[in-house]
Amino acid sequence: MNHLLPLLLPLSLVFAGPSGDSRGEGKRHERMQALDTDGSGTLSAEEVEGTRIASHFAKIDANGDGELSKAEMKAAHEKRKGKRGKRGKKSFAKLDADGNGSISPAEAEGTRLAEHFAQIDADGSGSLTEAEMKAAHQQRKAARFAEQDANGDGVLSKSEVDGKMAKRFDKIDANGDGQLTQAEMKAACDGKKGRKRGKGKRGKGGGARG
Repeated sequence: MNHLLPLLLPLSLVFAGPSGDSRGEGKRHERMQALDTDGSGTLSAEEVEGTRIASHFAKIDANGDGELSKAEMKAAHEKRKGKRGKRGKKSFAKLDADGNGSISPAEAEGTRLAEHFAQIDADGSGSLTEAEMKAAHQQRKAARFAEQDANGDGVLSKSEVDGKMAKRFDKIDANGDGQLTQAEMKAACDGKKGRKRGKGKRGKGGGARG
């Protein structure tokens, strides 16, 4: 699956949604458990500090009790998924020049997607559907994690990571068990994206001041 690792980044945003209702629900539950360090079943502002959730805490906290419940998190996810789906369709439509609902080799020409066209084209039809693109994205994420998981136990130990991840290991390890799960990795990634977006907004605001 290594050949799927360098897929075009903008396209990965198109297919970043859950691969199925039950699987997506399970992953969301795992992520919430990873952040819920006191085991209360809800998330406090302190528990989500440094994650993408923190910047949207007040909006997600529908009843204003200062805690995020599973129901509130699910409601926020459904709302976000709807927006993401719209963005995904727009991005796919940009590549799908003839509007036939699939991407041909000619339409993919000039992008990194073209390099992996045959591998992504699971049914060998000569065109890429949204489902095939989504499956490729999921494989890319799984392959990335598997490459690091040297002993294949489904989690990453300190000896299996290096570079920036090694330096941030303790921060990513939300439950402090000395191992990184895919849920904890996802939570850390979401937090990083949230901080980048926050900086971008502050930068724009700062530029307006004279």
